[in-house]
Amino acid sequence: MSKTYRCRVRKDVSVVSKAADEVRYKVGLLDILDPDEMREHYRKSLQALGAQEGKDGKFVVEVAGAKVTVDPNARSAVAEVAEKERITVSTDRVVAVRNVQDDEAAARQEAERRVGQELAAEAAKRKRSHEERVRGKLDAADEAVRAKLREAANEAHKSALRAKADRLGKVMADKEETLANGDKRVTLEVELE
Repeated sequence: MSKTYRCRVRKDVSVVSKAADEVRYKVGLLDILDPDEMREHYRKSLQALGAQEGKDGKFVVEVAGAKVTVDPNARSAVAEVAEKERITVSTDRVVAVRNVQDDEAAARQEAERRVGQELAAEAAKRKRSHEERVRGKLDAADEAVRAKLREAANEAHKSALRAKADRLGKVMADKEETLANGDKRVTLEVELE
């Protein structure tokens, strides 16, 4: 003979969700000067844009919620968003369990197991949602990161062009304008010596 037991279950499931995602970029620098000099101009442009240089020679700057690490030597960058969140799912409810052995302890264990599975599934669902939010933040930051990297490269190109012009002769005119897409146009008039 089976009997239905009504078991009260109070249970909490808590997990820590560590979500991280990253995008890698190639930094495009023109070879206006030799590679070491171009790297130095790029380093200076990164510093001017607020990037902090680490002991490893890489620069770190926060852009639209993403941590951007730029390696001037490898001409590459990595944008990363990482978050840690504690997810807690709780319940306090009565669960009906039919037990064919007429064993209240077994019914209570079955109720605990069912509720534990439900809470674990809900916690996993919330963890996936957290991971999707982190990916969304990185996607949202992508355009701003690209713009910051392009700005740093433009600044390095401008200073390298001016350095090259100084080597060629006397700079007679130096005109700079910003184009509609945010790029820069530098016009230099040099009197050759």
